[in-house]
Amino acid sequence: MLEDVNSNNFTLAKKGADDLEHQWDTAEPKLRNLDGTTWTKIDGTIDVALAAVRSSNPNAAKCKSALNHSLNLINGANK
Repeated sequence: MLEDVNSNNFTLAKKGADDLEHQWDTAEPKLRNLDGTTWTKIDGTIDVALAAVRSSNPNAAKCKSALNHSLNLINGANK
């Protein structure tokens, strides 16, 4: 999704957002049980990223920032 945002292809980025949301919702029970606090933080950043990408007039800089923030939190949780 970030690659699509970087290339200003918001049609594909929005498809990526749909895919991410579906995968996240499917994995929620397992992930939430691993660490509910971390899950809640990550879920919040994903919600912001999805909203930015799905905006009727998406701002590339805002989308990149939201996606990178979420990725950084996910990567930090995986250390």
